[in-house]
Amino acid sequence: MRIGVRQQEPLQLHGEADERVSEFTYLGSIINETGGTDEDITVRIRKAQSTFSMFTPVWKDTEMY
Repeated sequence: MRIGVRQQEPLQLHGEADERVSEFTYLGSIINETGGTDEDITVRIRKAQSTFSMFTPVWKDTEMY
């Protein structure tokens, strides 16, 4: 994917045209054609909420302290 490029010729690698995608994940971040971060932030917030909810039973356990 090339962001901010007006030229629409396919990217060639070793003589083969690369597949054009609208978004992909790289090192846990979602990269899309517009270059925006809204979707990436939303996904990260959902992942954090899910992880914190798994710890709820531990935090509520009175035998831990």
